[in-house]
Amino acid sequence: MSELQNKEAFVQNLKINNPDLNDLVSKTEFHFKDSGKFAYYCDGMNHAWNQKGLIVIIETTQTTIQKWKNMWKNSSQYLKSVFTDALDVESMYDVVDLNFKIVSDNEALELSDDLLDMINEISTRDALFTSRTVDEKLELLNDTIERMLKKGKKFAKINDDDYFHLLTNENIKKYRKQTQPFRHASLKALEERKAINLQQKKFLVNYGILVVMALSKSNLQF
Repeated sequence: MSELQNKEAFVQNLKINNPDLNDLVSKTEFHFKDSGKFAYYCDGMNHAWNQKGLIVIIETTQTTIQKWKNMWKNSSQYLKSVFTDALDVESMYDVVDLNFKIVSDNEALELSDDLLDMINEISTRDALFTSRTVDEKLELLNDTIERMLKKGKKFAKINDDDYFHLLTNENIKKYRKQTQPFRHASLKALEERKAINLQQKKFLVNYGILVVMALSKSNLQF
């Protein structure tokens, strides 16, 4: 099923409207599913709205899911309202339920402070790399790698032997191509993003960090 909402707009709306949720939102991948029913409210009896019911699927680690579940348990109506407000206004959907999907809690490689500073300087938005969504991290890692490799119209190369041919120029080229859709918002790019699941995106983030760390120590050949 194709996505029913623009996820990037949904995430940005959540962050703007609910700064207190930014940490949870940044660690979560959102998906949407039509409930197949109309949304309902209750005033002693159920009355159908003219809105369709939408299920928000929260995909993240067990730890983060537990935090979402605690909020859901304490105030499900609040979260329904928060998520509904973040939807496209033309969508004619109301959020009626949440589903949860757990992914393994694999920690990303840690960047040194100087590399984090360099990445944050490349960013066009006032947000730290560590607080970005996984899609935003991939966009920024792609930008950073290009900035490190490109000099004029030429691209530098590493010495494959330095990394036992486990990290090669061809690997880096393939990585840049794989993450290129995260730099664009065309329909084609958005479809290519959807083909990559959250677990794969996290791997690409870790791999991108590894590439940045390696390039920072390499004697690049132009």
